[in-house]
Amino acid sequence: MNKNKIISIASIVVALVIVIGAIWYVSSKQSPNGDGNGMSSAGLSISGLQKIGSENAPFTILEFGDFQCVACAQLFASIMPKVKTEFIDTGKANMVYKTLTFIDGYANKIGNGESWLSAQAVECSTEQGKFWDMYDAIFNAEVEELSKGTQNENSGNLTRKFMIESAQKIGMDKDKFSSCLDNQKYTKNIEGYDKDMRDAGITGTPSVFIIKKGGEATKLTNPFDLTEYEKIIR
Repeated sequence: MNKNKIISIASIVVALVIVIGAIWYVSSKQSPNGDGNGMSSAGLSISGLQKIGSENAPFTILEFGDFQCVACAQLFASIMPKVKTEFIDTGKANMVYKTLTFIDGYANKIGNGESWLSAQAVECSTEQGKFWDMYDAIFNAEVEELSKGTQNENSGNLTRKFMIESAQKIGMDKDKFSSCLDNQKYTKNIEGYDKDMRDAGITGTPSVFIIKKGGEATKLTNPFDLTEYEKIIR
């Protein structure tokens, strides 16, 4: 091989390395879930969701979960109290939740199972400013099931009666809540969260993203590891 050919091949290799490197650099700098203008995309929009914590917090913790999901109940009981104390109560982050209903499918109850009813209940609770109170009530019931060593998925504990009794306990107007629940008023919202799940490429729950004010989003590889939160929320 003559010298000119060697130089030519070397130049091509260098050029390819530069191009590949540039593509990697650009892709690594672009958030796959944000547009850089404070709006999240690919299923991660937080617009209109009920927040716990300061509206002005520099980070938002977004969880996708199903109220019947065993791991979601475990996350609620083990990690979320620490997240609330360390990040939400200190003003470093706020939190939002998108309710999924896929576990109903295991019992062939898509659109009328316990996950669906739970999703309608928390959405209806927003009308009376009680989203997070209902969120707590439902997950506490699921944690109680787990503590008894019983299967909490499709166990029959998340009933209409339970939802109405919980609404009364947390100070909601029973009639207003019942009407909302029975009319399935927030079906569009819940179906939207299911689409968001697909758009975000979520294959399991709980799935937790931390969204920095400005649009950049990071998916936690292990939402049970508090150090992952700490590395992002500083």
